[in-house]
Amino acid sequence: MISEYIKNTFAGFGLLILVFLLPAPARCSPTDSLGKEPVINRPFRSLQFGMALTSSVFRDFATSPLFYRGSPAQYSLAWAKEEGKRERRLLVRYQSGSFSPEDKEIKTPSSATHLALQYSRLWYLGNWHKTDLRVGAMLDVSGNLRINPALQNNAVGLEIFQTLFVSARLSRDLSRQTEKKGKFLGLIPYRRIPRRRTLSFQLNAALMNNSFRNGYIYSNQANITNKPDIFYNYRFNAFSGYRLNTALEYSIFLSNGNAIRYSWIWEALQTGEEFNRFEMGFNAIQVAFLFQVPKREKK
Repeated sequence: MISEYIKNTFAGFGLLILVFLLPAPARCSPTDSLGKEPVINRPFRSLQFGMALTSSVFRDFATSPLFYRGSPAQYSLAWAKEEGKRERRLLVRYQSGSFSPEDKEIKTPSSATHLALQYSRLWYLGNWHKTDLRVGAMLDVSGNLRINPALQNNAVGLEIFQTLFVSARLSRDLSRQTEKKGKFLGLIPYRRIPRRRTLSFQLNAALMNNSFRNGYIYSNQANITNKPDIFYNYRFNAFSGYRLNTALEYSIFLSNGNAIRYSWIWEALQTGEEFNRFEMGFNAIQVAFLFQVPKREKK
């Protein structure tokens, strides 16, 4: 079963790479993508598939004061619409894996699944020497499902977070404007064609962070009645705790109009409760494939 899953995963990844590299000369060429207008203001619509390796950690004082750490894989699917001086993006992110407690004497790991839905909008403010500044907002609705049999009656943990971020992003145009030729070490010839490239850093700081979680100690009598309630004793806490998110992204645009993006993503979250505080954070190294979506012509 596992071997078949691995084979199917690699087959799907190979097909994705093949489609990504298919030429589309009618849409774009390396030289057509460059010009006098700032590259970072060019319209670009895309469908984005991202895969990342993470270093994740969480702690829930309602069940255990221990940190649980893991390195689960993370996947994302996004639709982005960059219209020169305005940008919109809708993203779904999924992460699932096993987390081990920091105390080596405790052998039972916790499985955790994270699902997030994000919608963001950014507006152009200005450009200084190929550096672009945009500000806006992002709405994030995410949830965790955690299962740890060693906690017995408190084995299942479920929480939902709603966060409104204020966002700012700096982008730098690193495009190669002219073709370069030469020899590496004086022996190996190389040729570098004009290429559109950008480097950006985005900061998302929580303006309002809300949580929907259980009270102190998860176990309750609803689990032994004929009417179990998964949200028994759950509470909605507005403006609870803080949340911070950053993303450093390097994008390279190909001659067929598509692009590949390398990212380092960092996020930290903490709820504001005193006795049952929840903390979570992760670092992720991501590779994303951006498929250009041509603009529909109005009839």
